[in-house]
Amino acid sequence: MKHITKILPVCCVMFVALLFAGCSIKAPTVSVDGCLVSWDWVNNATSYEIDVNGTSYYTTENYYNIAPLIQENRTIKEIRVKAITTNKFLTNSGYSDVVSVAVGDQILAQPQNFQIKVTSASYICSWDSVKNADYYCIKLVNTSTNKIKYFATNGESYNLYGATEEAGEYMAYVFAYSNSQSHIYAPSNLSEGKKFVMDVALETPEEVTLKMVGSSIICSWPTVKDAYSYNLSIVNGATITGILNDSSKNTQSIDLTQKGITLDEGEVLFACVAAVGAENSGYLESPYTDVCSLYSVAAKSSFASVKYDFIGEEFDFVADSSEELRRIIWYSLFYRITDIKCFVNYQISNTSVLKEFEKHVKSYNEIKHITYSIAPSIDGSYVMHCEYINCEYPEKTAPKSSKQSQNIVPDTYTTTPRDATFQDFAINDRANSIMVYSSEQLYYAIQSGYKPTFPAGVSYAKIAYEEAKNVLRQIVSDNMTDYQKTLAIYEWLCFNTHYDHELLEIDAAISQGKMSGSSFDYRGFYIEGVLFDDGQAVCDGIAKTFALLCGLENIECYKVIGISNTELNQSNNVDHAWNKVKLDLVGDDGVGEWYVVDATQNDFSDNTNTEFLTHSFFLITDAEASKIYKHKEIYPNADVANTEFSFYKNKKYNGINDTYIQDIQELIALASYTKTNLTSVEFMIDKTNFLNYNFENICEAFKRGTVPAVIYTRSYEADGMPNRVIYLVVYNI
Repeated sequence: MKHITKILPVCCVMFVALLFAGCSIKAPTVSVDGCLVSWDWVNNATSYEIDVNGTSYYTTENYYNIAPLIQENRTIKEIRVKAITTNKFLTNSGYSDVVSVAVGDQILAQPQNFQIKVTSASYICSWDSVKNADYYCIKLVNTSTNKIKYFATNGESYNLYGATEEAGEYMAYVFAYSNSQSHIYAPSNLSEGKKFVMDVALETPEEVTLKMVGSSIICSWPTVKDAYSYNLSIVNGATITGILNDSSKNTQSIDLTQKGITLDEGEVLFACVAAVGAENSGYLESPYTDVCSLYSVAAKSSFASVKYDFIGEEFDFVADSSEELRRIIWYSLFYRITDIKCFVNYQISNTSVLKEFEKHVKSYNEIKHITYSIAPSIDGSYVMHCEYINCEYPEKTAPKSSKQSQNIVPDTYTTTPRDATFQDFAINDRANSIMVYSSEQLYYAIQSGYKPTFPAGVSYAKIAYEEAKNVLRQIVSDNMTDYQKTLAIYEWLCFNTHYDHELLEIDAAISQGKMSGSSFDYRGFYIEGVLFDDGQAVCDGIAKTFALLCGLENIECYKVIGISNTELNQSNNVDHAWNKVKLDLVGDDGVGEWYVVDATQNDFSDNTNTEFLTHSFFLITDAEASKIYKHKEIYPNADVANTEFSFYKNKKYNGINDTYIQDIQELIALASYTKTNLTSVEFMIDKTNFLNYNFENICEAFKRGTVPAVIYTRSYEADGMPNRVIYLVVYNI
């Protein structure tokens, strides 16, 4: 019977193999919208073959943009798609039914004013809008290899950052095409070409390890293609630069003891590595790896004697309480340490150790997307192994789908900008500093009251830090009050940032399994989206940037995580992020009060995703925020914003009268002044004191001759406060 039990599973496998051998997976169902061919995801498919008039193209996505093919040939295209599988028990599908794309004979106008703005972290292409065009396609040509890539967008700009893995000289062009089902219009001719040099970041080394070999500390990592050397950073310590790459080896290593690095009893060593390109090669230093760790061989008591500091809290690697365990875990998550070892020195039942760790992981809201495991060691410690899913160094940019109206521009910037070399920012007065490697760590350290320091060499966090300084040099000055600085920062952020609707759709598609990859590879979730992608970001990136800019001016501010825009405590809640900022606006007592700022919600949007700058979420209370868009704070849920402040009572439209309107006479006066002197006005009315309130009366009051104003409104009623309505009136849009 023993032999039978061993053979039976094999027989079952053979039977299943025979049963499915020769079975093909389902053919895709294909549709076409203009030049975008798409199909349903097919179970067991790993890729897809797109046959276009007999020529095959391949993708792992469930869509393919054939605009480049149409632009080159301007003809009818017959398209069919086949699903490819690597499952050895199945075969590829047959082809789908044929769909066709016919291109009309009315050629769209050639895009004009094609430009490329190159910065340290972006390659922004822009051009003028083309009549009847729905989409645009950028053609990117490597001048050395003649390799061609295409990138489609429905906006008039596109960031080529991360578009290619090869550094060098490139030519870029753009053409317009129509997404109309009628296929009346043929794609335009290529625009005038622009030549530029693209620097490319090297791949980040993987699987960095620290080991004791005899009395030596050996750090090793896989060789990175095109690397010339490596930088190794000891967290909160020195950076070893110029570790030359040996391309003949698959693995690089260095003996740290020869560099003066030691590991005494009870100490822990944390290190990370970045690849560096040769000078003038075009290959930039890679982001640093996640941090690896090495613990000395010592008793529990030895680890309790060595102290570390994190965001103002001293700790060791012996947790005598749940609070001390939290500090250890938060430190490890901040630095993305892959293996953190600690001794738990307080009473926890064996079945609850995982829950205790899990509680503190979840409480650190800046990094949610990780997988981790907890394992006991023979020395009585626990080791938490982490794999970080969200991207610390994002490279992807979603297509642009919204824009900022130029009809309403900020008017609170300084009239005496700082010099381009100005460095005396208020953050320099902070006593404590902390090493940061990414923009995530950068903003979190700054909002926590620390001054950032950076490892030697190229630092992506430092690039963002310097760009933030550039913004502040232009919009604020030292003679401004904290309120004036906050208002200028807020207006700059609202005016220069547009909501990334496309990224929101990508995030939903990935969550639903309709797209592969991770939405957290996109820069819109980070400071990079605001500072380097023409202001293209979602609420998380916007709130992080506001905290960063305020922190540089030493204005207390932090990001809030919660839900909004729906009924609270329902399954369809919307994740959201906003800010709290501390300003001394009442009594001038030097203490300050907390206020809510939501730079994402402040913009009014029309049905074309055009955004208009307003102040409806500037310095309001928790009660007001909870009413307007039902904001519910989840983290950190610490400082209460309950001091009423009205931007509109402090904003003068003629140097005398404010924009808080309480009766019809004030409304008539504002409308009269606006018609003569302004192209737009924003104001608030108090409905409880407003006589004969009627929306039509508001519209009538702001008509200018035969050209009616476009009016946007937002109303709310906070607990114990009157019902108010905010109006934005814009002419000639």
